Amino acid sequence: MIASYFRLLLIVIYAKSLKRAGETLKAFSLLQLEYSKAPHYTSLLYLYGKYAVTSGLTEFYGSAIGALEECLRQCLPHRHYSIKVCVLKNNTSSTTSG
Repeated sequence: MIASYFRLLLIVIYAKSLKRAGETLKAFSLLQLEYSKAPHYTSLLYLYGKYAVTSGLTEFYGSAIGALEECLRQCLPHRHYSIKVCVLKNNTSSTTSG
């Protein structure tokens, strides 16, 4: 049990490092792959959605919104505010850029 939490922590740290290093697509791939292996870790799904929304890569907006909506369905209510803020960022950035 503790090993799985440690693994999750390492994945999150590695994904954040990849994003900060400019390897956004690698971070997306890592988060998608690890979430597909362990779908009960909604934090991976949330990070994917958040990173995809803030990346500015419009081709990922659809999957980002889908990931964040899935988080809304699965996460506890106290996390809903953070998810809704990410969705709002996507809506405002897509209306100003188009």
